[in-house]
Amino acid sequence: MMKRVLLILVGFLILGLEAGNHEENASGCDALNPVLGKTTVSIEHEGKDRSYRLYVPKNYKSDTPTPLIINFHGTGSNAEQQAIYSDMDSVAEKKGFIHVNPQGLELDGRPVFNAGLTMESPANKRDFSKAPRDDVDFAKTIVEDVSTKYCLNKKKVYSTGMSNGGRMSYRIGCEAADTFAAIAPVAGVLSLPPEKCQPTKAVPSIAFHGTWDLVSSYKKAGGFSTMGAIQMFSLWAKKNQCKGKPIVTFQENNVSCESYQSCAEGAEIKFCTIDRGGHCWPGRPCRLGASSTINGSEMIAEFLLQFERN
Repeated sequence: MMKRVLLILVGFLILGLEAGNHEENASGCDALNPVLGKTTVSIEHEGKDRSYRLYVPKNYKSDTPTPLIINFHGTGSNAEQQAIYSDMDSVAEKKGFIHVNPQGLELDGRPVFNAGLTMESPANKRDFSKAPRDDVDFAKTIVEDVSTKYCLNKKKVYSTGMSNGGRMSYRIGCEAADTFAAIAPVAGVLSLPPEKCQPTKAVPSIAFHGTWDLVSSYKKAGGFSTMGAIQMFSLWAKKNQCKGKPIVTFQENNVSCESYQSCAEGAEIKFCTIDRGGHCWPGRPCRLGASSTINGSEMIAEFLLQFERN
C-alpha cells in the first residue's frame, strides 16, 4: 500500500514539473503548420491597432522551445527599416531564434516608442501626453502573442534596439525583468529618471556607443540624452549590484568592450566603445562618423543567448 502511495506521489510530482516547464515555454509548441520567414502581424493594444514584423528562421521546429529577440527601431524609422539595417534576420537563421521588430506609433508625424522621456526631463523634445501609450506593456503583449503561435522559450526573451529603441530596451530592463532575460541597447541611454528605474532582478546587458555620436552623447548629457553613455554604463552596473571595476574583454580595430562580471545573479554588464563612431548600428553603414568592422548583430545575439531569466 505504501509503495503504491509513493508511486502516485512521484507521478504527481513529475506531472507538476512537466506542467511548470510547459508554462515557461508556450502554447504555440502545440501549433500546427507554423509560418516561417517574414510576416507582419496586427494586434490590438490599449484600444489601438498595433503591428510587429515577425521573422521565424527556416530551421525552426515546433517541438523545440525557441528564444526571441525583440528589436526596436529608432525615432522616425520603422520595423522593416530596423530589420534591414540591423541585418538581424540573417543572424536569426544562424543562431536559431525568432526575430521581432515592433512598429512604433506616430508622435508629431514620426514613429516612436515611449521610452520614458517626460516633460520634466531636460532632454525631452516630445510630449507623450499627446499620444499616451505603454510600450513596455506592448512589448510584453507581443511576447504573449508570439507564444500562442510558436514554441517560445519564455526564459530566453531579449530586447535590443537602435537610438530610441536602445532607450526602450533600458526601460524594459527597468520595468519588465519578469519577462526579459537581458538587453542590448545601441546608441541610446536610459530616458527614465534613474530613481524610477528599479529592476526586480538582475538584467545583463551589452551596449554599443560611438564616441562621435551627436544624437546620444558619449561622455555627458547632450542631444537627446539625459546622461552620457559612460555614465549609463556605471548606472546600469550599480542597478545590477556589480562589484569591482570593469575589465577589457574585447578589442578589435576601433571597438573596445569593458565588462563588469561580478554582478548580482551572475549578470554581466558590458559596454562597447566605437572610437570615432557615430549614431549607427555597429558594423553597418554610418552617415555620421565611422562605422566598425565587427558584426554588431552577431555580437548582440551571442551575448544575449547565453542568459536565461531566473
